[in-house]
This record gives sequence, structure tokens and C-alpha cells, in this order.
Amino acid sequence: MAAVQYNGNGILLFRADSSGALSPVSTITSNLPQAASFSPDGALLAVPTVDNAVELWNVRDPAHPSLAGKVADVGALPTYAAFANRSALLAIGTDAGRVSVWDVSDPAVPVQRHSYGDPHAAVYATVFSPDDQTLAAGNGDGLVWAWHLDRPDSTAYLALDGGLGRVSDVRFLSGGARLVAAGDNGT
Repeated sequence: MAAVQYNGNGILLFRADSSGALSPVSTITSNLPQAASFSPDGALLAVPTVDNAVELWNVRDPAHPSLAGKVADVGALPTYAAFANRSALLAIGTDAGRVSVWDVSDPAVPVQRHSYGDPHAAVYATVFSPDDQTLAAGNGDGLVWAWHLDRPDSTAYLALDGGLGRVSDVRFLSGGARLVAAGDNGT
């Protein structure tokens, strides 16, 4: 488990024992981290920072995390990062309303695969469908966007206004057949 220090420069890594009790293992020092997201195998931790980058930390040994790489400049403040379920893709949302998708199979050399500008407002949530073929994002205007990753164009095929206020989370359910979102207005 990881916890980002509010207004701090650290990410605290914890280990759960068999009873579920948490104990601190180590602290990663980062430049005002915005969030933290683990890869599905738990080996990498993506940390968006205020220097318009996303740090990629090797946390296979949580007592000795090491910087494995960095998405050096995403063009704006990264607000959220999420790993794909079955591939080495990482989606990054920014406060400028951009969503980019990066191949981080080699964390030392991330490669951008897609870039989307449809949201126009800060992106606070991104998620891949279970089959990694669709990417969804929620933004500060209360909109939810979705893109087919196997199509070369960069236009969203879905834009929903659910009256959610700022979208804080998006998730695929039912094997990817349904998309749900939560916002700061309580819905």
C-alpha cells in the first residue's frame, strides 16, 4: 500500500501483515507527488509530480524502492496516472485536459502511444477496460470520455455529462460492459 503525503514530498509505503495491520516499510522522496498508482503486478509505482512528470518507481522490494524511469514532460501538471490491466500501458491525465498513453514496458525509456485532448478541463481519473482496448477519463467539468485504443484517430467515441461535478473516479464493471463514475457532488 502507498500513501501520498498531503503538501509533502513523500510517498509512504506500507506492508500489511496476515491480520491486515499496516506497518511502514519505507518512504519515497518525490517533488510534491499528486497521487500514486501501482502496476497490476505491484512492481512499479507511478507518481505524478508538480514538475510536469510522472516518476516510475521500482517497488519490487518495498524496503528499497528505486527510481526506474520517468515520463519526463507531459506538457502540464499530471493529476492522475493509471496502469493498464494486461499490458505495460500507463494513462496520464493532466490539469490542462490532456490524456496521454505511454508504453512503460521499459520504464527507463517510456514511449508515448496516444494523446487525447477532448476533455478540455483537468482530468482527475483514468481507467483502462479489463481487455485494455478502451480508455476512459473523468474531468473537472463533470464529463466522462472514452477512446478505443486500437483506432488510429484521437477522437473520443463517448462523452457523457452525468451532472457529477468534478469526476473523481471512473471504473469499468461487468467485464467492461459498463462504465461508472463518481463525482464530488455525492453521486
